[in-house]
Amino acid sequence: MKKLIFPILFVTNLFIWSACNTGGTASFDEQVTKAKEAYTSVKNAMPDSVTTKNLIVAYENYVKNAPKDEKSAEYLFNTGQLYQQLHDFKTAVGTFESVYQQYPQSAKAPNALFLMAMSYKDNLNDTTKAKQYYAEFLQKFPQHELADDAKILLENIGKTDEQMFEELMKKAAAQGDTTAMAIQKQKPAHTPKKK
Repeated sequence: MKKLIFPILFVTNLFIWSACNTGGTASFDEQVTKAKEAYTSVKNAMPDSVTTKNLIVAYENYVKNAPKDEKSAEYLFNTGQLYQQLHDFKTAVGTFESVYQQYPQSAKAPNALFLMAMSYKDNLNDTTKAKQYYAEFLQKFPQHELADDAKILLENIGKTDEQMFEELMKKAAAQGDTTAMAIQKQKPAHTPKKK
């Protein structure tokens, strides 16, 4: 009996190893499909954290086992968005950075870099890194559809809503916008701060 156990274990392990390393993604596709179905089956509500985490695991397993597959960049990007949904912003940023570094030629790379910058500013309160990544975005992807947004966000990091509104009104008035000029005239010179 002992003589049979070793060959059986060897063959079983060899089969499992070869199934995982052949580049075949069918079982991982199936895992992602089932997790997506569970995630999207919730009507008119946000999926619970367990369903969200299950989808994250499915995406991560797919990427881990098929890193060169064309779907991996998209799945990793989706994972970052799911981490944001769970308010795990540090992990989300790390995931977006992985997309940007590992899949620089993918369509998701610019969006990942943009979301890194946005997360640093809005969620992690790190304006230094936010500025760095917005500037990098503008340097690498100046023609991207988010380039104008990145430029505006970079220019306004550290400004209050009131300061941004004031600058916007001044620019509009300088361009002859009569509504902006009327708003400028109606605004009192000094408004007391609320306590």
